[in-house]
Amino acid sequence: MKFQYRLSTKQIQSIILIILSFIIYYILRFHFESAGLVLLYVALIMFAFGVTNLFDECMKRYKILRAKDTEDYDSPTEEIVADYFKRKNVKFYLHPKVKVPTKIWRFNNPFKKRTLKPDFFLPQYNAFVEYWGNNGEDYERKRKLKEKAYNENDIEFISLSKRDLIYNGKLDRNRLDWNFTQKLLDLIREREGNNLEWKK
Repeated sequence: MKFQYRLSTKQIQSIILIILSFIIYYILRFHFESAGLVLLYVALIMFAFGVTNLFDECMKRYKILRAKDTEDYDSPTEEIVADYFKRKNVKFYLHPKVKVPTKIWRFNNPFKKRTLKPDFFLPQYNAFVEYWGNNGEDYERKRKLKEKAYNENDIEFISLSKRDLIYNGKLDRNRLDWNFTQKLLDLIREREGNNLEWKK
């Protein structure tokens, strides 16, 4: 399973900018009057902007390999989260494999990929959901490494923990509904770039 569309909107916009810059250059390549020179500079800026955006967006894309359709939950609480998605008609994939590039210092290594296995992928929102259910030093270390890999590769994810589901020692489905909805809204607002305005 890959992205819903082969190219993202940003990638398409970047390609259009590059094509337009070539068209402008081709039309004006022999006309070096003042107006033509200005348009030539505009074409050069469009080309540089298009290439930069295309490169950045290509680096952000990651491959999602769908896991087999099983109901192999890691914990009973993870099954509760899956049941919640089913009740709300939210399509999800359980334990997909996500291939992301490894890092050499600050740079991506295109020859070696690392495979992450998040708990859920929500294709409708293009976001992952991680349920952090365990405690312990080793588990916390793995969690931090996984979160770091998500952040380094600009992978949007929602973190859920026991406190998002349990109230006064009992499972509270309304609490899960409220917390998940709030975290999803925060993710969408951040994606749209207006998260700070909403939080004021």
